Amino acid sequence: AAAASSSSSNTTDFETLLCLKLHLSNSPNSVLGSWVQNNSLPFCSWLGVTCNASRVVALDLENSGLNGRIPPCIANLTLLSRIHFPENLLSGHIPAQLGQLSRLSYLNLRSNSLTGSIPNTLSFTSLQVIDVGNNKLSGDIPESLGTLRNLSVYAFLAIA
Repeated sequence: AAAASSSSSNTTDFETLLCLKLHLSNSPNSVLGSWVQNNSLPFCSWLGVTCNASRVVALDLENSGLNGRIPPCIANLTLLSRIHFPENLLSGHIPAQLGQLSRLSYLNLRSNSLTGSIPNTLSFTSLQVIDVGNNKLSGDIPESLGTLRNLSVYAFLAIA
């Protein structure tokens, strides 16, 4: 039963990465071009994807020319501990569903074109680093972020 569960989670991670690729368009020669839907290259060896025991634990897509909106499906990567998407062209809101990622310790969305406010769902105790500076965010910084004991690095510059 453990193998079936692991296989099922593995499939969910694969489908979630394809969901991300679908929503985050970029130039043909960039990182997501390596994210192919066949078995020639396992998703754990795709550019920007880090796995631990065949589960996705980190996404590192800095300065990758990504544009579009971060889709809520990213929350299906239940073991994700790191999201590193600075220096892209991402727009729309920061999905509240990120709050479902209880292992997330690092969130860097600096220097994109994200709008709206910082979701108050990002108040899980594992969060150590959050950088959403240099975006088009508005509203107040959620009070819940001020209660996080492990939060050591944060940047909210230029919140209107």
